[in-house]
Amino acid sequence: MIQFLKRQISSCCLDPVCLLQSRELTAEQKAKLKQQAQQFESQLASNSQDVEALEGAGVSYAQLGDFKRAEGLLSKLTAAKAKDPEAWRLLV
Repeated sequence: MIQFLKRQISSCCLDPVCLLQSRELTAEQKAKLKQQAQQFESQLASNSQDVEALEGAGVSYAQLGDFKRAEGLLSKLTAAKAKDPEAWRLLV
């Protein structure tokens, strides 16, 4: 899943540490992330339990600084993948 996200948001940093260190995104990066989040939200409208869409939307919103929205999505992800440490790492 991480490789998928890296391809989709290639110009944005996916590492949470990097995200916290550099919150300034270019207008182009913000636009890409917003578009990406909308695509994942469309997938979630069809299947609210789609773990790839939950992860993708959650990461996208976190990168945009919408941490409340990201937390909600990533909490659903950890509920669906309770034994997956990668899912929990994204939430922390």
